[in-house]
Amino acid sequence: MITKLELKNFTTFEKLDIDFSPRINVIIGENGTGKTQLLKAAYALASTSSQNPKVTEPKELEKIFTDKFTRIFMPDDLKIGKLARCHESLCATIQGDFIDNFSSDKKIKFDFSTRVETFKLDNEYKTKGDLYSMSPIFIPTKEVISLYKGLLTEPSHKDIFQNIFDDSYFDLCSKLHHATEDKKHYRVQEISEQITKKIQGRFEFNDSSIKFNIGHYEEYALSTIEKDKSKNFETKFVSSTEEKLSAHIVAEGFKKLGVLSRLIENQSLVPKKSGPLFWDEPESNMNPKLMKLIVEILLDLSRKEQQIIITTHDYVLLKWFDLLSSESDSIYYHVLSKDSSNGKITKKTTKNYLDILPNAIDDTYAELVDQDILNSMGELGK
Repeated sequence: MITKLELKNFTTFEKLDIDFSPRINVIIGENGTGKTQLLKAAYALASTSSQNPKVTEPKELEKIFTDKFTRIFMPDDLKIGKLARCHESLCATIQGDFIDNFSSDKKIKFDFSTRVETFKLDNEYKTKGDLYSMSPIFIPTKEVISLYKGLLTEPSHKDIFQNIFDDSYFDLCSKLHHATEDKKHYRVQEISEQITKKIQGRFEFNDSSIKFNIGHYEEYALSTIEKDKSKNFETKFVSSTEEKLSAHIVAEGFKKLGVLSRLIENQSLVPKKSGPLFWDEPESNMNPKLMKLIVEILLDLSRKEQQIIITTHDYVLLKWFDLLSSESDSIYYHVLSKDSSNGKITKKTTKNYLDILPNAIDDTYAELVDQDILNSMGELGK
């Protein structure tokens, strides 16, 4: 998991230090406060580290991290210097602190400016060695099932897609492409089945297409040979019809839930085994009725020791966290806001939903209620 992220003169941030909960982190803020940039910075550090855990040569590290950040952020001309705040004399830095299953503390830190073409590895890291090794997942705002075939199976068109989509889309499709495991992982099996029940089917992936198979899970008794000490039954998916639907005609909200289910089914997402789950605006393209299920799933994953970092603009999603969480849940609300006097981004962290300030989401809903009351009262409200 990632324990801390420090940004200095990076994109919109003059200085930002954020300590992450090992369980759930909710990043809140108005448009333009850098929520997605923060999410991508943490993901880019974690993903590049996990993809290259044995690389120690400084020049090679500088190149692979530079390449990844330019593909994640897609600055003008893919120049890393474009990610520095627009003051040429200032040095920009980015640092991530991590913990994985094999080490208590791993750090990586880079310096750069508008005048350079690659990151410069901080001297402190050069004496430390190995990188964080647990593979993270990033789910972007756009659903990717409709893009899956184009992003993965048309290499002749890759340059075109790379000009449109950043690497988080390619990374996610690559994880979706992993084959499902014959044996379900006991820690998350029920979550996948819960999603299947809600969307009344599951998505099935192959090299050429994705189909939606309408159906449900049924329990069946295990034979004497199959039984183990923990259970006497298993579940299996049963199709309700012989014909499968094209994924393109399935609702986008269902497709986003299908992505989460697929990541669980092929064990790309397994608590204590996976790196952090980053999810940019889970509510995007989701009916509000699905918000409770999403929060229940995220809480369930976190209670199984999965670190989760999300951004949101959604009151319903936030309120379900408030209503469904218990005192033992470690939820950090990180509130980003822009100082109107100087334009600087500031950050406040609280563990209590009621202490979220400023809260533009709550304020907007309060304004709606006030307007509704005013309209209902007619002349009396004036």
